[in-house]
Amino acid sequence: MKKRRFLPKLGRGGKIVRNLVLAAALALVIWAQYGCPLPTLELEFRRMERKNLLPPSEIVLRTGQITVAHSHEPYDPVPKVTQEQILGLGEDYAVAFWKHPFSTSGNQLACWSFAEQPGQVKLAPLVSLISDTRDEDWPERESCAAVAALELPQGTVRGEMTVEAREGIYEEESEVLEHNLCLFAFQSRLSSYSGDWLQGLPYTLRFYDAAGELLLEQTGTVPVRG
Repeated sequence: MKKRRFLPKLGRGGKIVRNLVLAAALALVIWAQYGCPLPTLELEFRRMERKNLLPPSEIVLRTGQITVAHSHEPYDPVPKVTQEQILGLGEDYAVAFWKHPFSTSGNQLACWSFAEQPGQVKLAPLVSLISDTRDEDWPERESCAAVAALELPQGTVRGEMTVEAREGIYEEESEVLEHNLCLFAFQSRLSSYSGDWLQGLPYTLRFYDAAGELLLEQTGTVPVRG
């Protein structure tokens, strides 16, 4: 007995349309599984701000792309991923964001309240590793942790930051960048440190004018992410 067809036989065009629909459905499932990330870093940053009930901040720093190696075994092949970071400035806070391209669990948004830094130059540690492609020295700092100093004294052209760690003293300099900020990047001498190893350490900041005169010296501890 001949079997009855319940669906019409698809021609070549119908098969193409069917395959496209199936591919789109699969892509939608994968996109949802990864938290519905948006196509650009800035759009994803804005989505994460809304998710955390934050108003849009002013983007004051966007780092260049960096390649980071991840491996738990010493001789395993190491997959490499690309990371970028954004630092936004709100009315009384800074917000740092970095996006992991392959895992939504790696997308992080850290907020630094200026209410906890009264009467000081404000500090905002970046979330993880840092690179900036604006000068030739920065590619060598791809595995550094960094701290941004914001709202600098008027007339500042250069800043210095000293951090006291168990293994010794770290010192870094920075010229004033756009949006009146300095960015200090520190390379740890201990490979076991995580990307936020600077947080909680004692620091000294010094800011100088064009004549080399000291405008401000400030001490404290690097803010810790709450």
